[in-house]
Amino acid sequence: MSWQATAWAVGQTTGDPARKMVLMALANRHNPDDGLCCPSHELLAEEAEMHQSTLRRHLRALEEAGLIRRKRRSDARGHRISDAYEFVGFVFRPARQSRAEAEAKRAKRAVGGEGAKRAKRAVGIDEAKRADCAVGPVENQNPNAQPTAQLCALHIEPKPTEPNLSTESQNTKPREAPTLGDTALALLRQEIGLAVFNSWFKDASLAAPDDASAPAALIVPTTFIANYIRQNFGERLERLLGRRIEYAALEPPPSGAAAHGVRVIGSGDGDGRRQS
Repeated sequence: MSWQATAWAVGQTTGDPARKMVLMALANRHNPDDGLCCPSHELLAEEAEMHQSTLRRHLRALEEAGLIRRKRRSDARGHRISDAYEFVGFVFRPARQSRAEAEAKRAKRAVGGEGAKRAKRAVGIDEAKRADCAVGPVENQNPNAQPTAQLCALHIEPKPTEPNLSTESQNTKPREAPTLGDTALALLRQEIGLAVFNSWFKDASLAAPDDASAPAALIVPTTFIANYIRQNFGERLERLLGRRIEYAALEPPPSGAAAHGVRVIGSGDGDGRRQS
């Protein structure tokens, strides 16, 4: 799985929802270490939930649109094996290199932050304020400019106006405390990055009951997204939440139905059941 390739696929326009799903299934099989993408048609058809003949048609359309490039492969005996796919316009960066660059940036920020703190302690708060004013010592200034320098060096602040308590009390609204599910999603967003999080969790909601022994429920728009999140982020999300998670997908109502349905994917083997 490559988060970079998946984020790239989400941002592409294919003109067809099923074709977009095929492109995302391909990106899900992109190897982040060597850049290879060689899934079989059988595997892609299973993950995209379509017949292999339909899959081949969408693959040809993606090639004609210039989004992917397909290369035929053979083994040492000349027998045909699964094709290799390249994403046109996607700049591949090995995951190991990306992790090394991220570690270097974090180390640089840590060193810079400590250096700034040491400098502030050495100079002192008053000296730092005078340096911001850029007027130098008061006695070295032109006599004509002395009042301005004195005001800057002494940092005379205007007297604040008294707040209108009645207006503030009307405009101030109590903030709702974040739920356990919101906190777990926020921690996951910090770990995987904003782009990847928005690609899969933008319309997701996570509800965690007060009873710690009861499982949480993650509701997403489609079965494909629910299965993808469970396979790639399930263990990490359950670790952050501290409990088991059941997955459910919202589905459009059938023809003539009055309400939407929810397909419960579950948390184990992936078999779902429909609830109204």
